[in-house]
This record gives sequence, C-alpha cells and structure tokens, in this order.
Amino acid sequence: MLLPDLVIVGYGNRGSSVASAALGMGFAPAQVAVIDADGRRVDAARRNGHQVVNADAIELACLRVAKVGSAARVAVCVDDNAAIIVVRAVRRIAPDATIQVMLKENRLENLIKAAGADDVLALDTLAGQLLAHSVL
Repeated sequence: MLLPDLVIVGYGNRGSSVASAALGMGFAPAQVAVIDADGRRVDAARRNGHQVVNADAIELACLRVAKVGSAARVAVCVDDNAAIIVVRAVRRIAPDATIQVMLKENRLENLIKAAGADDVLALDTLAGQLLAHSVL
C-alpha cells in the first residue's frame, strides 16, 4: 500500500462525499486510502481508484495496514458513537495527523474533541446555520 495523504474512515454517504471533494481539490485517487468494513462500500472505493482496507477501523492493526501513521489528514465518517473509539485509536497511531470528524448530531462533539479530534463538523448544526443564513 502506498503512503496516503488522506485516510477516510467510513465510505458511506459522508465518507464518499469527502473523497469526491478531495479529488475535486486535486488529490489523485491513489492518494486517498479508505477504511470500511462493508463489502459494497469497499468495492465502490476500489472502483473509484482509492487504496482500500476492508476492516473495522477500531482495530489498531487495521489502522497500521492503512498507513494511518503516515497520513497528514484523517477524516472520520462513521457512526457518531463509534467515532469516539476510532478517533482515540487514530490519535494513538498518528499523534501528529489532523483528525477531522463528521457527526450527524452535535451531542458528542465535546467527547470527540477530548478523544483527540482536531475539528468536528456536526451536520445538524451546519444544516441549522445554513438554513438560518438563507432565511435571514
């Protein structure tokens, strides 16, 4: 596996959107590694040219195979509750990486930051801000 510039944990709607945005910003598909345990998502990421690890990201061995320790950036796009465990594991393997997390709800934002995330984007908060901006 090549050393990735970006590792995306979770390739559902949120993770695949991050990957598309990275490609739009000039990343080559092979510069993006994807970790997901769902076979269909793994196949989709592979078809899009990404490096893929088909495993559960809460396992340190999985993070090592994905070369997380060499990545400058890690985007965590998994279930909100699982994100806490993933962030702690990523921070242990990659103490200098920028870890960004996309949550559905902001209720766990402080716990995710305490676990080691650098930035947290909560979709419910963002949606509220965008709606308020459009109507005000």
